[in-house]
Amino acid sequence: MEAVVFVFSLLDCCALIFLSVYFIITLSDLECDYINARSCCSKLNKWVIPELIGHTIVTVLMLISLHWFIFLLNLPVATWNIYRFIMVPSGNMGVFDPTEIHNRGQLKSHMKEAMIKLGFHLLCFFMYLYRSILIFHTGMRTLRKNLCCAKLVTQRVRVIRNCLEMAGFFFKFILRQSKCKEGRGRENPKQSPCCQHRAQCGA
Repeated sequence: MEAVVFVFSLLDCCALIFLSVYFIITLSDLECDYINARSCCSKLNKWVIPELIGHTIVTVLMLISLHWFIFLLNLPVATWNIYRFIMVPSGNMGVFDPTEIHNRGQLKSHMKEAMIKLGFHLLCFFMYLYRSILIFHTGMRTLRKNLCCAKLVTQRVRVIRNCLEMAGFFFKFILRQSKCKEGRGRENPKQSPCCQHRAQCGA
């Protein structure tokens, strides 16, 4: 279960890193006037909800799996994403609005936010990668121990089986020997001393 959680978190973090890079590139294009504000905001607003869902899922998974440190690390960013999405003024195009993105330095604040998120997701990526490697290494070591125990048990079973086979063979050999002695005794019965004396007197 723990391995599945961290592998999923690692893949999710990779997607969030690519989203952060995409946000930075798109905002840089707007800053350099390569695209207009409406086109830029339309592109970015498409990925606001996927980013929110992806980060919230990882946070909830860390809470369910009781990884408190990683949960508390992800909680502020997840809370900020939800707060930013909920607090969008009515009438705006979305979190990124073309009528306000150039006002009051919003473009720079969006760029700074994207850079901070990129650094945060990179940190989380290496944390998830380290935990995944550690879990797989521990699992392989446990598997090797189990295989060694299984081999030892198999060897002991073989020894016990060989001992039982030898005991059975020895028991059969004793039975055969006893039967042979009984057969020889019936073919050559011994006469008693009284019978021998009578035979001599009669002669």
